[in-house]
Amino acid sequence: MAHIPTVRQSLDVLRARGLFVLACVVFVAIGLAAAWVAPSDPASGVSSLRLYLAFLASPWMLLGFAVAAVFIVFGVWFLRFSKPLTDPATAFDEKLRQDGRLLALVLVAFVLSLSGVGYLFINETRAHFRDEELRAQAAIARLRAQQVDRWLLQHTMDTQALAQTIKTLPLNALAIEGEGRQILDVLLGGVLAGTPDRTGVSVLTPDGKVLIGLGEDATPDAETLKAVMALKTSAMRFQIIDVHQVGGPKPLLRMAFVVPVDPGDGTGPPKMVVVVLTVDPTRELFRQVATWPTDSPGSEVVLVRRDGDDLIYLTAPSLLDNKQTAPLSHRLPMTRTGLPEAQAILHGDAVREGLDYRGVHVFSASHHVTGVPWFVVAKTDVSALMAPIWDKTLSLALAVLAIILVTVFMVLLLWRGQRASYLSFRDLQIEERAALAKHFEELVRFTRTQGKTTEAADH
Repeated sequence: MAHIPTVRQSLDVLRARGLFVLACVVFVAIGLAAAWVAPSDPASGVSSLRLYLAFLASPWMLLGFAVAAVFIVFGVWFLRFSKPLTDPATAFDEKLRQDGRLLALVLVAFVLSLSGVGYLFINETRAHFRDEELRAQAAIARLRAQQVDRWLLQHTMDTQALAQTIKTLPLNALAIEGEGRQILDVLLGGVLAGTPDRTGVSVLTPDGKVLIGLGEDATPDAETLKAVMALKTSAMRFQIIDVHQVGGPKPLLRMAFVVPVDPGDGTGPPKMVVVVLTVDPTRELFRQVATWPTDSPGSEVVLVRRDGDDLIYLTAPSLLDNKQTAPLSHRLPMTRTGLPEAQAILHGDAVREGLDYRGVHVFSASHHVTGVPWFVVAKTDVSALMAPIWDKTLSLALAVLAIILVTVFMVLLLWRGQRASYLSFRDLQIEERAALAKHFEELVRFTRTQGKTTEAADH
């Protein structure tokens, strides 16, 4: 019966070692599963074998492998090659305390190392994802600004081409009926039909009198006429009348492209006329500019400009709870210099992070428009933009936590196996000492018996 505890404890040692090996397999499997999640695209969650293999060879994964390998090698050494007890009767409890402190120290070192590697990797991943998204914001702002540039250039070139054509005609063709007038009607009609956002094309005298006009805005609005009459004392040869409201039952937005022309052969006195192309930017341009390229809640593109001490939104902000759809209706004071739109006007093109008009933390990018004092600002709520990387961070954090829990289990197995080994060794020593003591007692008893027998024989 004396050997039964030793056999049971030996089985405990074998069981602990077997479970430690199994835990090592689970440990490695969780690490490899985390490595599959780590390089996946945060937005779609899609990974691939190529990305997976590349990540396995990355410095972060090699560092993780090194930390895990050191811990597993330590566990194998601890179970098989740790120093045995030499005097279990006096050192058993102390040896267990020493081993407990060693295992606790190793566990803390491993957890801190693994947590540090995971923290640094997650921070780098988040920073990389943030930079990628900011570059995407900048690209959207730049593309939308280029779209506005092309729109302005197209109207400018068509207006100037019409002016050059009119310059070759005799001036009296503008004031008479007949073939000359028909030619002008065709020319103006062709320009007016060029795009759906053109609402009128006119030829005027410098005093603002309409000589010929086509379209719903055949007679330009008051602000455009004021700019036309100002050309009499100006050396400017081309002008864009910025977007403005035109009064009426329903306020409208209009822009105008104005080109002065000196028609005829130039032999007589100058007889200037002015070509005016009127457009409605809300029909196509503003709608196209304000459209985000993908389905992205919390994102918007706005066109803004400065108007005195105010910041004015040419396109209605789509993220307002109370959406204001009236043209040029949303204004904010330029004193709110922290706004992304105000930053764009004050400091030019850049990517930024700050609070928008709702007080929401946003990433933004701005780009200027050539030819008019407009700025395109593309922005997205940080909470919406970073949601995929936060989900990925949570997945990786859970994987690291699972590895830490498995590590704690492995450390408990190491301690349990070592304790069982010590108990087995101590019980064996106790048995040996008990057997030695019994043998000594029997020897003493035998010696005494022999002494008594010899003494009796002498008598």
